[in-house]
Amino acid sequence: MRRINQFLSTLDLSDYEIAAGLTNGEIERPDWMGVTEDTDHLKIWDMEDENACAHFGFLTIPYSDDDVN
Repeated sequence: MRRINQFLSTLDLSDYEIAAGLTNGEIERPDWMGVTEDTDHLKIWDMEDENACAHFGFLTIPYSDDDVN
């Protein structure tokens, strides 16, 4: 999780902007980062971390249309 938090801290964006950027390619995703998208959230995890996967050890970025101003 540490590497994910470091990556996200370099972005000066809202959760909605990060989720959109990671899914549409505007934000270049590191090779080690796994991403899965759902209806109202994005899960990201470090694929090289033995304790992280899409089912455990992920970071959830919630978003919805209400987040857009």
